[in-house]
Amino acid sequence: MCRARTGGGEEDEEPVPVADGFEASIFGARVVGQVSTLALEGEDGPLASLSRVGIASDHAGAWYVATKDSLLHSAAGRVRRVAALPASDEFYTIAASPDGSAVFVADCDCSNHKILRVAVATGAVTTLAGSRTTGSADGVGDAAQFCNPNGIAISPDGGALFVADCNNHKIRRVEVATGEVTTGMVTFLVGDDKERIEHVSKNVLCARSPVFRTMFGIGMKERDAAEITAPKTDLVSFTALIDYLLSDKFDLGEEEGGRAQRALNLREPAQMYQFYRAPPLLGVQRRALQFL
Repeated sequence: MCRARTGGGEEDEEPVPVADGFEASIFGARVVGQVSTLALEGEDGPLASLSRVGIASDHAGAWYVATKDSLLHSAAGRVRRVAALPASDEFYTIAASPDGSAVFVADCDCSNHKILRVAVATGAVTTLAGSRTTGSADGVGDAAQFCNPNGIAISPDGGALFVADCNNHKIRRVEVATGEVTTGMVTFLVGDDKERIEHVSKNVLCARSPVFRTMFGIGMKERDAAEITAPKTDLVSFTALIDYLLSDKFDLGEEEGGRAQRALNLREPAQMYQFYRAPPLLGVQRRALQFL
């Protein structure tokens, strides 16, 4: 298991765990620093038999490791068992709460399809959302349905989980306090002419932008809104920004001068929605003035 510093390169950013030999961008973050190997040692020596595992930072310099039947905690190279998990043919993916009190588990076993909560202090495992019935229904607790939830992340404030519901091809939001599961879509009305960008996932936007996390949070009027106004931008530029938020790819056109102008046009909405991790955009902006 390895860890690497990711993101915009800020020294105070927390390293994140990555699978050994794996390289990919995660919500726009890229490896920018040294990668180091974390030894996994149990009471009987290295845990070489673990095979594939799910890993998550405990936000205190150590790591949680999820195997096919256990949640482990690795600190200073030593491992202890936190809780027993339902035996599965698949390894679990996990996310730890910022306060260290709980670890959330995406149970994608073919007989479960649940989001579990593990109390770190006691090892108690409970179901936060989902049931053994597969489907895509939103709801609270066991009224909600998943189909192979095999990825999970937690918001910085610990209030919401974002689940990759694989076979439904959706990002689902789970409220930690209530177990409510939602799959929100929104239409943006862009610019003075209110041109439409339809069927955008609120949950992906929440994962990428703190402004969207607040906008679509509990108690906000936009949470259940079907349409949101995006002022001070144009359809082409805002579409390029949304596409990058959803796919991690920019399409600024082919002509260098046009690319530079569009990058500059994107700067204001990127700043407005506090989305700063956009290396292709920033690279074009730095060259923009020589073409304008």
